[in-house]
Amino acid sequence: MHLRRTAVIAAAAVAAVIIVAIAGMTFMGLFGGEGPTRDDPAAYTKAFVQKAIECYERDGRQATIEYYNNPDNIDGQWYGVVIDESGYTIAHYKPDRRGRNPSERVDVPATSSGTM
Repeated sequence: MHLRRTAVIAAAAVAAVIIVAIAGMTFMGLFGGEGPTRDDPAAYTKAFVQKAIECYERDGRQATIEYYNNPDNIDGQWYGVVIDESGYTIAHYKPDRRGRNPSERVDVPATSSGTM
């Protein structure tokens, strides 16, 4: 599968390396009024990831990277991050997070975010 070879689109809960915090509202734009709401964070997160995968499959790697590099595409507390096959962040709305290995990130108080 191309997705496995070229990029991994990641969105996860707060405990994971790729952080997607939880909020409780409906987002009509992402799902066009269909699908889960933010009131069901697990289902909403799964649908968010599925939309990211569909974007990659439909528009390709570069367009997906450009999309998730744009802070306008943050959905409340949800945002997409693309990590390449080497484990480095290639798309993030914060430019300083790109080109880094999230498993090597250290958070306050100097504890590792861990590995996936």
